[in-house]
Amino acid sequence: MLNDLVASQILGEIDIVTKRIDRQISQLEGMEPALKKGLDRIVAVTADAESKTKANVEMVILKTVHETNLKLALAVEKTATQVAHSVAQKDAAKWVSVAATTSCLALLMVGFLSFQMGKKTGLQIGYSNATDEKSAASWANTQEGKVARKLADLGSIYHLANCDRPGWVVIKKERGKICSPQSAEDGLYGWRIE
Repeated sequence: MLNDLVASQILGEIDIVTKRIDRQISQLEGMEPALKKGLDRIVAVTADAESKTKANVEMVILKTVHETNLKLALAVEKTATQVAHSVAQKDAAKWVSVAATTSCLALLMVGFLSFQMGKKTGLQIGYSNATDEKSAASWANTQEGKVARKLADLGSIYHLANCDRPGWVVIKKERGKICSPQSAEDGLYGWRIE
């Protein structure tokens, strides 16, 4: 057990600590309005900071959204331009091939028609020549044709046609030219007939 002296010392110490606590409580109670005022100020500053931070965060979010929308719009524009360019190239290639095909068909058609017209003209000329040759062959069998053939065989037909033998001259008349005899210095000339 404890002796009385030790007990009284312990009780004294407890009393001293209790008084100190009471003093500190009363000091704190005196500081309560200042602490409350400081706490209110902290709450106000915190609320203001929170409000400003919230506004800043909203501004950052809006700016980010705007920049993202701008980047998306530019990407969509670029993609649309590339798609339009690709479609335009395909359309251009399609029209070039259509034009080339049409040109080839037109050239084939012109070539075919030209061939047909040329063939027809050639046949007409051929038949015409054949008719002329038939007529010539038939004339050659007449009396005049036989005489002309004889003159040709004797070599006189060329001179007769050109009237170029001595003693013969070409005279121009209203209705054309005629071959007329004219006396030459050394006599008359003519054509061999036999």
